[in-house]
Amino acid sequence: MPRQHGYQPPYDLYQVSALVFFFGLAACCYALQLPVVQDEGAKAALAVIYTLVVAASLVLHAVCRCVLRAACAPPPTCGNA
Repeated sequence: MPRQHGYQPPYDLYQVSALVFFFGLAACCYALQLPVVQDEGAKAALAVIYTLVVAASLVLHAVCRCVLRAACAPPPTCGNA
């Protein structure tokens, strides 16, 4: 059976590598960029911004996955048929 949407397993290599790259960049921002900032207020603001961007990306990824899964689901059949 062919895939109906992009979030259906088996996942494509580009899709998996993009997610790994995204989380790698997010980890680098926390591990490398935040310790360099001297001002504690700016450091806290950047941490909040990074966290919101990562959380929004994860939520949008989950929403798109649920929407596509629901859109590609087979229609319900009547129990009498």
